[in-house]
Amino acid sequence: METVPWQKILDKWDAYQLAANKTAVYPKESLVYPVLGLVGEAGEFMMCLTSGSPQELIKEAGDILWYCAEICTSRGVKLSDCWRRPDGPTPNRFNALINASRLAEAYKKAIRSGAQAPDLTTTIRIIGDVILAVDRVLEALELPTIPEIMEINIEKLAARALAGTLKERGNRPPNPPYIDPKHGQQRG
Repeated sequence: METVPWQKILDKWDAYQLAANKTAVYPKESLVYPVLGLVGEAGEFMMCLTSGSPQELIKEAGDILWYCAEICTSRGVKLSDCWRRPDGPTPNRFNALINASRLAEAYKKAIRSGAQAPDLTTTIRIIGDVILAVDRVLEALELPTIPEIMEINIEKLAARALAGTLKERGNRPPNPPYIDPKHGQQRG
């Protein structure tokens, strides 16, 4: 694989962030949605490590990156500011979930104390930790790189936007209707 200068990689991250934000369809007044989304996707990423296919893992990595980008956009931070060159020890494979949980906890404490969100330094550091953990798992499994996953994710989101399915459940079929066993009636 050709080595790309770091600045080109960082420019790609910022372009990804802008493209991802164009597909955001949630109320942007609150950071609760993207923070909860990040935690949920990190959990799905971890589940795919034990029982998912490489394609499912790539999809979940893309979802994690989307939520990281949205948190950064909400805070007025460039996604590229969160990326650190992967120096130092390799984090264990559970770090993506652990770091997403750390971010959610920091936001919970800030909200409880009356603040909008934790300070930017904390947000940038933890988002960087999440991305690094995902990057290391992908590398260990010889799956596409983070910039390659960004391209895959943007293509997927563009296709969903064209199909008018951004507000739906992604590529999954809709939930089957719930039939109340006691009354035999269909519910929501």
